[in-house]
Amino acid sequence: MAIDYFLILRGQRDADALRSGLLAQGMRAEGRILFGTYLSAALAAEPGQDPAILFRIDKFAEPDDVDREMFAHVAALLQRFSGDAVLSFELETTVLARVAGSLHRGQSDDVWTEDSWRLAQDAFAARGMPFHPQPTDIEPRR
Repeated sequence: MAIDYFLILRGQRDADALRSGLLAQGMRAEGRILFGTYLSAALAAEPGQDPAILFRIDKFAEPDDVDREMFAHVAALLQRFSGDAVLSFELETTVLARVAGSLHRGQSDDVWTEDSWRLAQDAFAARGMPFHPQPTDIEPRR
């Protein structure tokens, strides 16, 4: 069974720019799929909808390695592209969201371990994006 996270960037219509942003972070392209060390990424861009990036996780990798890589990619994309964004687990549970320029963690503690929270804070703080202390209740949707 795959482990999938989805990053939806509201109002961002240029899927090629998102792909370029991931390639600039060191992912490599093999056809339509991009590969990192512990995850792969694919873009879903339907006409008239906000594009989504599907991050598929290597379920055999160490969780800290996966989290470190995924949060680094998400932080880089959020720094490069403005607007609201939601990172969700399986399009069901909000992991984090940027709303009106503020970065929030999701309300559900089911997706966070102490280590994953620390790794997320480190990745975003390194890019000058600290988390707002209040969690968000934004629902993942396209």
